Amino acid sequence: MNPDNTDPREQDQRLPEFGQYAPDQQQAPKAPSDEAPPQYGQRVPEYIPQYTSQSTPQYAQQASAPSTLPQIPPQYDASGNAFGQEPPLYSPWYGIGFGKAIQRFFAKYAIFSGRASRGEVWWMVLFSVIVTTVVLSPLRLISPSVNTWAGYAWELALFIPWLAVGVRRLHDANLSGWWIVLPTLLTHAASIGLNLFVTGRLQNLLEYVAANGTIEGYPGDTHSLIALVLILVCMAAVGGILWIIFMCLNSNASGARFDKPNSEVAERR
Repeated sequence: MNPDNTDPREQDQRLPEFGQYAPDQQQAPKAPSDEAPPQYGQRVPEYIPQYTSQSTPQYAQQASAPSTLPQIPPQYDASGNAFGQEPPLYSPWYGIGFGKAIQRFFAKYAIFSGRASRGEVWWMVLFSVIVTTVVLSPLRLISPSVNTWAGYAWELALFIPWLAVGVRRLHDANLSGWWIVLPTLLTHAASIGLNLFVTGRLQNLLEYVAANGTIEGYPGDTHSLIALVLILVCMAAVGGILWIIFMCLNSNASGARFDKPNSEVAERR
């Protein structure tokens, strides 16, 4: 007897067989694949990608390179100079090194047009100090007169290029080059006055003091000598300070009005 009064066949349809899912847990039927799965003992077919002629080139072909390379604009550093390029002689070279500064100083020996950077001036100042210390000063041990005349020759040889680089440095600050005349006159007038009117008299005074132990009884006019020394030293100091200030001025882009690209400077480059 069936206590539930149900047909045994209907109960068999509701109950899943062994190894089957319950009706509420059955998976959705899978879509039939285009290819039947391989039978036992058969090799799985390899997947061979198919390329179209418009998407990817075949292995036997080589991708064609572009006919023209892209044009890269020139790169500039913070000072306005193109990387890897030396600026022309008529324009300033910001960030110049020691060797190039000395080379440009003598290359523009008497060129007053164009501009010069601060590095072009101060590297040459260092070079002059080295020459004076290493070359000229030891000559004093050989002969004081040789040292004196060698110093005069050195200063005379560099007078024109120093004047020229000073004018170009003022141009770089957008100032007239005529301003360099003021410190030049003060320093050179003081130097000439000291050599002509002070050095000999001061040497005689020092010899007299060394021999007598006192300045009393010196036949010369010591008051005028001391006054002349003070005046000339002040002139040299003022001229030197003005020159330093002029050479340390900041660059001004408006100073390009002093450049002359078509001049002899540009042709000598």
